[in-house]
Amino acid sequence: MVAVSRDISDRKQAEKALEESRQQMVNILESITDAFWALDRQWRFRFMNSQGEKILSRSQSELMGQNIWEMFPESVGFDFGTSVTEGSSVTGNGRICRVLSSI
Repeated sequence: MVAVSRDISDRKQAEKALEESRQQMVNILESITDAFWALDRQWRFRFMNSQGEKILSRSQSELMGQNIWEMFPESVGFDFGTSVTEGSSVTGNGRICRVLSSI
């Protein structure tokens, strides 16, 4: 019988710090009054705050992992769609802001 053990406390500590950081980000995004959602490179929803749910009239659970253009085909060709595909996004109050990075 052979037994192998490895100290993974550093990894567990890093995982805990990452989760705490993620939760802090979620708390901040939930506290803002603008709608916010994050899309991945395939235009799939990866995060949405409660204001986003109100603006889009859809639940977070309904949209997570779904392609924005398939869920909102009426947006293709409108200013919203053009702005997003050019690297910008529209906030809940109609302001356009530049997308700095993707998730």
